[in-house]
Amino acid sequence: MRFSCPSAIFGNFRLSRGQMGDKMGDNLQISKLKVKNLQKWAQFLMLEIKRFTIHICR
Repeated sequence: MRFSCPSAIFGNFRLSRGQMGDKMGDNLQISKLKVKNLQKWAQFLMLEIKRFTIHICR
């Protein structure tokens, strides 16, 4: 008969949660980069729209 040690079980649980947290942290960093890229793209588009409208209105 085998007995499992509770500390080993909880140790594995903590390890898996830490790995999940790391993955979520990585996903958060990727999301932040995507937001920054979208913000830069939006700024670029706004400048292009302004230039275009100034050109048309002249």
